[in-house]
Amino acid sequence: MRTVIRRTAVAVTAASLALLVTACGSDKPDAKKEAPAGDKGAQSSAPAAKALSTAELEKLLVEQADVPDYTVKADAKAKPVAAAGSAKADKAACQPFADAIGGTIATPAGQAVRMAVLTPKDSGKKQSPEEKALAGLNALKSPATRVLLGSYEGDGASEALNTVKNSGAECMSGFTVTQDGETTKITAATPMTLAAGEEATSWSFTMDMGGGDEAKFNLGLMRQGNTLASFYTFSLGGSVEELPIKVIDAQEKKLA
Repeated sequence: MRTVIRRTAVAVTAASLALLVTACGSDKPDAKKEAPAGDKGAQSSAPAAKALSTAELEKLLVEQADVPDYTVKADAKAKPVAAAGSAKADKAACQPFADAIGGTIATPAGQAVRMAVLTPKDSGKKQSPEEKALAGLNALKSPATRVLLGSYEGDGASEALNTVKNSGAECMSGFTVTQDGETTKITAATPMTLAAGEEATSWSFTMDMGGGDEAKFNLGLMRQGNTLASFYTFSLGGSVEELPIKVIDAQEKKLA
């Protein structure tokens, strides 16, 4: 994967993904969760609550028991999420996308992150050494979702979500993102449909991998109160077509 995309994986390494071959779980794919008429966008009229700290957000993140079809990992060695503006889009209108892919949109008061990796269908089975080795390679291709919670003062969570939601028109034909001197070319940004939380938006991105190859990854954002949940899903082995609905549903319940 290109540097700017690779860095957003936070703690997803070959070693951590390979642990999936011994995990228990199902391979049932997530189904798309569609709203009756587009993304959810109703804003709450209730007074904004006090922003949560990182420690408070950690307690609200999805855990293993919440999504049994996934292996949920909180890696103490994970690097901090990139600050807003760390990855630069070539089009100013697309900067919110670059920030959301990197992790941080605007300036949250607190942030907490976790990884949820879809458990391969052959996990839990008795395997020969050769089968285990193959399963380890297959585990690297499992869709991995970075779940990131950010808490904002005032209307900051809604404003952050809407900067991404409203960036689409100028960016659907593609844009580039540069981080640490390396540039990643996004050839298309396509809206997806997500109904979650008090308001939500979601996008699929097509990335130029070079040599004529492309890969897809996606991003879902959900606001509940003044907390913004971000779901960035990718695969080290190819494209991801569907949103991680089971993860999104579980996180929504914990924030409700």
